[in-house]
Amino acid sequence: MLNYKNKITIPFLLAILLLSVQSCKKSFLDVPPQAQQTSETFFTTAADATAAVNSIYANLRSFDQVAFGAIAIESVPSDETEKGSSPSDATFFNLYDNFTYTSTEGQVFGFWSGLYQEVNLCNQVLDNVPAINMDAALKARYLGEAKFVRAYTYFRLVRAYGGVPLRLHVPADQTQYNIPRNSATEVYAAVEQDLTDAASVLPQSYSSADVGRITKGAALALHAKVAMYQKKWADVLTYTNQVMGLGYSLFPNFEQMFRIANENCSESVFEIQCQSFPNVIGASTSQYSQVQGVRAQTGGGWGFNVPTTALVNAFEPGDPRMDATIIFRGETTPEGDKVDPVGDNPRYNQIICAFYRAFCAKRRRRSKYSCHSLC
Repeated sequence: MLNYKNKITIPFLLAILLLSVQSCKKSFLDVPPQAQQTSETFFTTAADATAAVNSIYANLRSFDQVAFGAIAIESVPSDETEKGSSPSDATFFNLYDNFTYTSTEGQVFGFWSGLYQEVNLCNQVLDNVPAINMDAALKARYLGEAKFVRAYTYFRLVRAYGGVPLRLHVPADQTQYNIPRNSATEVYAAVEQDLTDAASVLPQSYSSADVGRITKGAALALHAKVAMYQKKWADVLTYTNQVMGLGYSLFPNFEQMFRIANENCSESVFEIQCQSFPNVIGASTSQYSQVQGVRAQTGGGWGFNVPTTALVNAFEPGDPRMDATIIFRGETTPEGDKVDPVGDNPRYNQIICAFYRAFCAKRRRRSKYSCHSLC
């Protein structure tokens, strides 16, 4: 009897073997990203430049830049704020309030990595957009916007950590990733150069479609603050006088200035824009406001970074800015919002709570709790 089994099995196994070899080829395994533009084809058009610059703005609202890390390092250690929230919640904040945190505490790294992510986005624009064939004026403006944000980011880094690695280009290869720290003097010099470059090309204002983008006034105002930290008093006077000459004016009602109806008003130097979605609370607020909203109130505020008694006492009697800045447990706001009389904290950030209740949050330059604001 003939053995048909072997005659069928051997060719079949050979076919399987050939298919297995083919399946191991790199071209078979590497599936291109679906519905995504590859890095090799990006930074070729004006639309790519616009998308890249917009990503710089969007990332300014990231958790590491505006929430726990920023509050822990830039706000809670001051005399004007303390941890807040429930005593057992996020107790690591107490380490910053008492100056007992170490380099291994999570917020130290979170803040660091969040800011360097922002630096990377800026460097991507500054390294790649110059080669794009596009409108020269728009290109110059985009580069100015990127330089402003890079300066703003390094300013926050040098204040928090002193001298830091100064990375002004995207690493070309892995040997360029681990670079040494620069001195604080070198970092400040780079910050000032970026702001000088930005102020020279940015417009004083924008049309309605671009309101919220960085202006010449924003670059000059930040430069004044950077100079102040270095005790360059003559430069502070120079830059602030230039800002005052650009048409800004005090808004007549301090409390109302922080309402949605008056966003981007005559007193605003730079605001991070957020779109309002009234029916979707989580999507409508930045986490900067969420973590500071009144705890246990409608909307789910977390109640961190609350004002201290020292801040209350810093206001002169009758100063209307005090009630517009601090919200007290049990009070009713001018808009009719009632704050629960029972809660973990006697005071909260009134400005942030106003945004949170309105389902839209922005970092405002006159908020006493936005220690990384412009002025």
